[in-house]
Amino acid sequence: MCQVEWTEVKRLFEEYGCVIVDHPELRWYQESWGALARAGLTEVADTGELELTEVVVRLRAVCLLAMYLGVYSAAGHDTDLGGYSEGPGNIWEYLGSLKVGAEEILRVARQTGLTELARTISDEDDEHDNIDLDEIAMLMIQDENAAIFGALKDHYGDNVGLFVSIWNSRVPLDKIEPVDAVVNSTYWGDGKQEVWMYVEDGMKDWT
Repeated sequence: MCQVEWTEVKRLFEEYGCVIVDHPELRWYQESWGALARAGLTEVADTGELELTEVVVRLRAVCLLAMYLGVYSAAGHDTDLGGYSEGPGNIWEYLGSLKVGAEEILRVARQTGLTELARTISDEDDEHDNIDLDEIAMLMIQDENAAIFGALKDHYGDNVGLFVSIWNSRVPLDKIEPVDAVVNSTYWGDGKQEVWMYVEDGMKDWT
């Protein structure tokens, strides 16, 4: 086994992850990628399907990104967290930054059967114009959500720990609040309740 290391996906999160000055969000992305690694979700099998499994791991990077960005949408545009669209908004731009193209997506869809839609693709379907690649790519990314959420919850302890980690991911290290302070203080318009509900629901309503 080998790993898709953080350095190989870091640019995705730097460019598309709403990372601000001093990069507090990047800490969360890096730690969470480590959580996926410990759960075996960044491993690439050293077999004849090396390229196939590596593409799946890179799809997980996009899913992790989308799960985090969904926090902004969940919080609402009238809060300090608002103003960002949930996403991925441009799937192929994201995948392109990870060196995953249409051919790789089709190959994975045909060989793994990750989604019902993917299983309908025959080996003869070589004309991209006849296939909704956007939908296939999105469904394949969505299919990774549950496994990623499980890995994050295991790493951060539970839903509360995951929620607090996300809330604190937007501030410098010297501004991080303890668990009790985050959980027990909710102000009008701060988005905490909405973000908590988003985490409680599995961080899956980002599409």
